[in-house]
Amino acid sequence: MKIGAMNNPRANIYKEIEWIAKNGFDFIDLTLEPTASLHSQVDIKKVKAHINKHGLGVVGHMGDWALPKESHFPALREVSKQEIINTMRALAAAGAKKITTHSFERKRTKYKIAEKYCYELYKDLVKEAKRLGVTLMVENGGIDYAYNLDNRRLYASTLKRFPELKVHIDVGHANIGVKKNTVGQFFKKYSKRIVHIHFSDNRGKKDSHLRFGSGTVKWKEVIKTLKRYGYDSTITVETFRSGRKGEKESMKKLRRWWAAY
Repeated sequence: MKIGAMNNPRANIYKEIEWIAKNGFDFIDLTLEPTASLHSQVDIKKVKAHINKHGLGVVGHMGDWALPKESHFPALREVSKQEIINTMRALAAAGAKKITTHSFERKRTKYKIAEKYCYELYKDLVKEAKRLGVTLMVENGGIDYAYNLDNRRLYASTLKRFPELKVHIDVGHANIGVKKNTVGQFFKKYSKRIVHIHFSDNRGKKDSHLRFGSGTVKWKEVIKTLKRYGYDSTITVETFRSGRKGEKESMKKLRRWWAAY
């Protein structure tokens, strides 16, 4: 099991890399998004060299959740797709072998239209991932996913339509709008496809990104589930709303819990 941290995309990317390495994380969950870390704002060769200098592994993360992927305007969908592809290329060049996309969410369109747009997008993303030699993952969504049955249907249908896609489970997202965290359900259905996980806490109503133990996630049960299914890959501590101190505390807790449970 490897533990990582995500860079703050609004901060200096080189200082972020240094902090992550200095504080004992195994990898950087490299996110290239606004306002200071877009692929067009940073020198990817320099970023890769800095990551390698500090001995970190790399998992890629994209800010595609903010793009108008379901717009009825074809030009906006095309621009969104190209932005995602450009970010994928930059992350691959930085050394990422696994790259996260966020689940396609139906907000204003009818389900069948959203599904059509989603499939059109992922057809090209899967093709590009294969060309780059990277694993493309789909992260389970947050609030919109939890409270919108169509989005859960769309997530499942996308994974069924494109078997090349792998699964990224966000434990915090799996805790929203449910009586019991749904991590176990995801592992029961997708255990062989789950290749990356985000850990953060919340109180079940919003994606709070709190330090472990500050919300209602039952961490002992979550870790036992991961170990029962033999998961031993990358886990990102995504507790940024609790500050750097919260990230360090959560990382240390995870190491203790992983050994204990």
